[in-house]
Order: sequence, then structure tokens, then C-alpha cells
Amino acid sequence: MRALRTRITSLAGSMGYYVGKIAPTTDNLSSHLGMLFDALEINCVIDVGAHTGEYGQLVANTGYSGRLVSYEPVLENFNELSKVADSVTNWTPVHCALGDSDGQMEINVTESTAIASFLTPNEYAREQFGGKSAVKRTELVDVRRLDSVFSDCVAGIPNPRVYLKMDTQGYDLRVLEGAHDCLGQVLALQSELSVRKIYEGMPDFTEAITRFNSLGFELSAIFPVTIDRNLRMIEFDCVVVR
Repeated sequence: MRALRTRITSLAGSMGYYVGKIAPTTDNLSSHLGMLFDALEINCVIDVGAHTGEYGQLVANTGYSGRLVSYEPVLENFNELSKVADSVTNWTPVHCALGDSDGQMEINVTESTAIASFLTPNEYAREQFGGKSAVKRTELVDVRRLDSVFSDCVAGIPNPRVYLKMDTQGYDLRVLEGAHDCLGQVLALQSELSVRKIYEGMPDFTEAITRFNSLGFELSAIFPVTIDRNLRMIEFDCVVVR
């Protein structure tokens, strides 16, 4: 099996593909965000599902110097996020999740904490990610609506121009459900969407894009995030603008 994977990886590389987490597209996303932030004069980025700060670092590398507020519910991730954010001016980490109601929920913390979710990994996730998708524990975490925290995010900014990034492992549309009152101030947003579902009960990308369109957003760009062993796309980052 390992030899087969090596052959597939080699073949994919010769065709310009990358099997696994697709790091080469990061520069493309960074460049696109740099142009978008400049064009829309973004001065507040709300980072929902920050993990250990990878996205915040990407945003900083675009040259963006406005406010960045990062939400991360998993404690071990938040501790790492806080260390990274401490070295960047105007970056505030917040230890909670965002969703469609205020309260508390149990989150599934997987072996790879990058795919921790309120949803349960499905059989396809177990096939593709193996032990990384195994739930090693649950944590009771605080959950807030974006409507409840939005004023804190933009406090002191005279004319807030907001970019919303969501990477909540199948929960992004629930985040939007909690943003009815403030969404009008969001000029563009980014969501990680699934072509092949990796959690039980999650929406697929067609449902998500239809929802974005109904809220007045149109597609700006897509960037592959993961592909499977058969070179089928699993997830991609979707950027939409008003």
C-alpha cells in the first residue's frame, strides 16, 4: 500500500498535483487576499476556527496591518494560538467557538486537532485520514453568535470594513445563522467547503454556495485544500464578495 501511495504521489507530482494538504496554493490565496483587502479597504478580519494561528500568520504575510480577531474553542489549540498572536500587533485571540446560538456545546477533539468539530467524522474521513480523524476526547466549550460578539470585534474602528473567515469543520453555515444582524457589515467572506463530506450531517459545497448567493455574495476565488488518494478534491477554500 505504501508503495502504491508513493507511485500515486509521484504521478500526481509529474502532472502538477499535490496529494494531501495542498501547501503550494497558500501563496495564491495570500496574493488574492492581499488584493481583496486592498480593494475593499478591509480593516477588521474575523477568523473563526483559528486552530493554532496558521491563518492569522497568512493574513499577516499579506501585509495586512488592521485588526485581526481569532476564535478557537479547543484549549490546546488556543494556547498555541495565543503564543503566536502575542508576537503580532493588533491580533486578539478569543477562547470560544461561534455558532447559531449562545451557550455551551461539546466539541469532538480528534487526534489531528485541525479537524476537531462539533460534528462526528464519517467513514470516508476514517478512510482518508486514518487515525488522525479518531476522536480522542470531547471538550465542553463556550459558543457565541457572531451577532453577540461583533461589536467587540469592531470596537473603536470608525468605519468597520469586515472580512469574515470561517473554517469550523462542517459548521460554517451555522456560524452564518448566528450573524443575521451584523452580516450586512461583512464585505467578503471565506469558507472551507467540502466536495466530499467528511462529517456526519454536514452540508456540501453546493448548499453552502447557494446560501452565500442568497445572502448577496458572489464567488471571487476557490483554492483546493485537500485531495484524496484518487486525486479527487475533498475540500476547498471559497472566497465570496458582495
